[in-house]
Amino acid sequence: MMRHDDKQADSGRRTRTRRPPKRITEPYLERSAVHYLRRYPAPSAHLHQVLMRRVRRSVAYHGGDLAEEEAKVRKVVAELCDRGLLDDAFFARARAEELHRRGSSQRAIRSKLTAKGLSRDLVDDALAALQESTTDPELVAAIRYATRRRLGPFAASSDVEQRRSRRQKDLAAMARAGFAFGVCCRVLDAPDPESVEALVEDRW
Repeated sequence: MMRHDDKQADSGRRTRTRRPPKRITEPYLERSAVHYLRRYPAPSAHLHQVLMRRVRRSVAYHGGDLAEEEAKVRKVVAELCDRGLLDDAFFARARAEELHRRGSSQRAIRSKLTAKGLSRDLVDDALAALQESTTDPELVAAIRYATRRRLGPFAASSDVEQRRSRRQKDLAAMARAGFAFGVCCRVLDAPDPESVEALVEDRW
């Protein structure tokens, strides 16, 4: 049971007022942007959204013209692009490669890059770069996904009957991840992990 003094301390933490937002200036926005990019690589559209959240809090507290403050955000983002601290094309390629290594399908990669505010052309270029650097990237990603989720031949149990009983569930999991039915079947119907690896080798 919580003691009376503990309740008071907990109540004090809940009712403690938040520090008021800072007034928006270009130097403040630039410091905030650089600090954010050091922690979280991001494209320009996403950084714009992050900075605008701070702008809206500041305007709501201190007052001011939202359009004027947004112009400061656009200026800071443009300057960071000119200085090479923001590079949407590089971000798109690097993020696509990272997601592919983790077993994301082409459809999932496209969705996640688009959600970051990247243009269709940049997303297309990033996926095209994957096609050039990897033989059958969708099959490779499907294998990585199945390995990570322990599906099909990568399941903890190698019992044939258990695999058959789980097949529909495994298919559904891979389909939700964005993989086409044919790719799912090639991976899930392989008799063992070595056979799955041979699928990729056969593509070279």
